[in-house]
Amino acid sequence: MFDSMTSVPTGSALTRRRGAPSSSGESSVASDGAAVVPDEGATVSDEGAGVLASLQDVAHALRTLAVRASGAQAWTGATRASAIRVLDGLAGLVTAVRGPVLVAQHAAAAAAGAERSFVDTRARLTGTTRFTAARQVDSARAMQALPDVGQAVLDQAMPTGHLDVLGRTLAEAGPQVTAILTRPETQRRLVDLARHSDPREFSRSVAALVAAHDPDALADTREAARRARYLTMTHTPEGTFLKGRLDPLSGQALARALDATGHRADPDRTADQARADALTALAHHTLTAGHRPEPGCGTSSGASADEQASPADRARNAAQPDGAVSAPAAQVNLLVPAETWLEIREHRRARRAVTDAPTLDASPTGGARRLVLPAVSDDGIVLTRTELATALCDCTMTRVVMDAQGLPLDVGRARRMFTPAQRTAVIARDRQCAWNGCSTTARHSQVHHIRWWHRDAGRSDLANAVLLCGFHHHEVHRLDLDIHRRHAPDPSPEHEDPGRAGSVALAGLAGPPRYEFRDQRGLVVNGPDP
Repeated sequence: MFDSMTSVPTGSALTRRRGAPSSSGESSVASDGAAVVPDEGATVSDEGAGVLASLQDVAHALRTLAVRASGAQAWTGATRASAIRVLDGLAGLVTAVRGPVLVAQHAAAAAAGAERSFVDTRARLTGTTRFTAARQVDSARAMQALPDVGQAVLDQAMPTGHLDVLGRTLAEAGPQVTAILTRPETQRRLVDLARHSDPREFSRSVAALVAAHDPDALADTREAARRARYLTMTHTPEGTFLKGRLDPLSGQALARALDATGHRADPDRTADQARADALTALAHHTLTAGHRPEPGCGTSSGASADEQASPADRARNAAQPDGAVSAPAAQVNLLVPAETWLEIREHRRARRAVTDAPTLDASPTGGARRLVLPAVSDDGIVLTRTELATALCDCTMTRVVMDAQGLPLDVGRARRMFTPAQRTAVIARDRQCAWNGCSTTARHSQVHHIRWWHRDAGRSDLANAVLLCGFHHHEVHRLDLDIHRRHAPDPSPEHEDPGRAGSVALAGLAGPPRYEFRDQRGLVVNGPDP
């Protein structure tokens, strides 16, 4: 036996430890995974020494080849392609050689009560994680338990990724599934399946095989995963941090929901940032979907909301459980001091009169900026001016303007919020986020006032509305962009008679309007392709 984790000097087959305890003259394994043998009468078999010497020769040859391969740019393309194929096959050969040695070393560690230390130390010495080190042991065991599979790995007929799948499966399998997998006909089927599928599809097929023969084990595993679910939300001044775990089905549902929002990585954001934007879009969609007007809001004198509601609305309301609130339960209030409200409006108006954005310490007119208290949410989160401007367009937040004594002066929502009918019309017109190149769907977008509601007294009507996803809605406010609508061209040919039936059909092919986004200098930041 030799230590598979530590370098061994030439001419030495193992690491000898003086004074190591021994019983019956057999070797043992120290807690760091190195082989420990008794001092007297301990010799390495000729076979083991020969394998070790050959491995050292191979390692030396590879180091020499690494130097020679540095001139690969001078090779022919066919030579490089053939060399890459040979190198790709070396991973399977190394796995096949390492497998029985790793299993024997791990077994010796387990017999000495150092199984966990063996995996931990191997992870440290190889610079990998404990999961990777344990996976190598599982794969080595799978090659030993499934000889046909082991031969396929040696023959490069089964990639190491597929072997890892079988290693994990056997490590978790019960006696019934193990008996099925070790059958020669099952092994041959697995080898054939590996030739025609990638590791992901192979993993699904093996999982289906396991579930078919041991459905109770799958149910127990899935139920355990469900019991282990959790989601932790930590709110700090720097942001909200999420950490959690979902069972596989719930995780897939979340992944599909995030993907359905249309948020994708682009030059302005990474894939992780796009997923964060998608999660925020889902939250906004959930808070705004199915919102009912509050009783008495917008109704005429002497008539209740239910009396003025349409039959469809009354049926929807009746379907609500007793005690259900009419507004989303997660309604967020924005507390805005009156002087802050005035300062933001003045600052935004003054900013339009200058070309360059002002500094943080000076007003656009050159004087010192008046210090005002920031707007905060009802749970104390401070909002930036951009966040407040974005929230005042179209979201589930209510503006509450406070006087110096902290008493509400004005609760504004209905005047600035677009009605459901208006939102439907905007969706029908714009169809998705209006930012050119963004594919976020309409149901995960927000309605923005082209002329800002709080700065420009913009109206909440169809002509002043544009559909934007949460990310680009924030960017429009952050960059203080002007939006210009460019209507889609008429799809019908100029010579087409508008009165003909074909022209009516073509009219339905008209695309959504396009928009230009310009900065304060009039430069196009985002526009449709010419």
